[in-house]
Amino acid sequence: MKRIKAACLEQTIHFQLKDGISSELAKQQVRQEYESYKVQMDHHQTRYKIVEETESPMAL
Repeated sequence: MKRIKAACLEQTIHFQLKDGISSELAKQQVRQEYESYKVQMDHHQTRYKIVEETESPMAL
């Protein structure tokens, strides 16, 4: 019988800017959402590794 000892799942998560607010406030909210997401992962003791972190240019 074979058992899985380790597995890897790669995800791309896109935090979207909110409509109807200034661009700086929207960026700040996305950064807060991102930090909150990482805190939640730590709180649930989810093991993760951030391979790449990029900030997309805003669409006009």
